[in-house]
Amino acid sequence: PNIVPAVYDVIRKRYKWKTFTYLYDDSEGYASLQQMLRNARADKVKVKSRKLGGLNNTLPTLTDIYNSTGERRIIIDLDRPTTEEVLKKITLMQMLTSHWHYVIMNLDFSIMDRKILRFGQANITGFQIVNTSNIINASGVLKRWKSLDGKTYPG
Repeated sequence: PNIVPAVYDVIRKRYKWKTFTYLYDDSEGYASLQQMLRNARADKVKVKSRKLGGLNNTLPTLTDIYNSTGERRIIIDLDRPTTEEVLKKITLMQMLTSHWHYVIMNLDFSIMDRKILRFGQANITGFQIVNTSNIINASGVLKRWKSLDGKTYPG
């Protein structure tokens, strides 16, 4: 499913981002980037796009992001294995401090190995599809979500 509208709503309405970096690696990611750029242009939001260029280019791309000024809000739109590899490299490069904020567009984020992220202080937002046919489950998720402290768990 196309989650670009949902992601854009979260980063603009909830997080109030005015600039961000969009990391992608394939034609599907490029198409999502184009849609994101249309939304951003309408709101005068600055977007810096970066094509990863394959797993072998992960470290140089992340190094460029790390060394740049202002690139601390990053949307990661990659397939599951590549996202996991990027997250490992982010951890190794100490890009998980409180200055960093990541939005993972891969809907497999909930089943990814996230153990490496547990000691970081970065804000990491992921998305998943909730089975709405199971009303008890969906309402339970919403109830637990609404009970979280908005300052501790924004989003």
